[in-house]
Amino acid sequence: MKIGRNLVLLVLLLSGCTSDSSTALPTGGNANLETSSVVNADSGTTSVSESQPTLALSDAGSRYLSIVNGLNCMMRESQAFEKRNSLGDGTIDPTMISEAQVIWAKLASLREAAIREFLAEKWPAEVSNEINLLARDWATIARFEVLLSLAYDVGAYNQIMAQSIAFKASGNPGYVRAVLGIGPATETDQC
Repeated sequence: MKIGRNLVLLVLLLSGCTSDSSTALPTGGNANLETSSVVNADSGTTSVSESQPTLALSDAGSRYLSIVNGLNCMMRESQAFEKRNSLGDGTIDPTMISEAQVIWAKLASLREAAIREFLAEKWPAEVSNEINLLARDWATIARFEVLLSLAYDVGAYNQIMAQSIAFKASGNPGYVRAVLGIGPATETDQC
């Protein structure tokens, strides 16, 4: 039974989520969504070794691009999918939910991998705080993507999508790109 399996997965996903800094989910229950455990939710700091060398500013740009490229390409694919399957009212064709689930699962996986890579580096001081903000934002976005990958019907999909659209990110990838001397994703992604 697909609905039962998805409900169990959703409950398992959310069972450890309790925090004052959480965002309520539109599930009708008391479920909460919080940032991923890959980022220290209290301080936004990472656990990079003190002995790890700081990336040189000249190398940080190429490292940043290597981390975000796959995710950015998958985001483009998901946007094209949504455009192809839009019903024109902000919803997608209900017959495409299973394909949408696969796309959102891939996005969540790529985003979590990018977060881990961001946090594994010791970034230059000029972008370190902003990278931490991006990691926190992306952890929350990854949770939305996981939930979208579990959405069993258009109603659930639309509720989760509305919450994800309402999320206010605090990080600024444009700032990071400017400081690192790299262009916008439309110019740098290798899809």
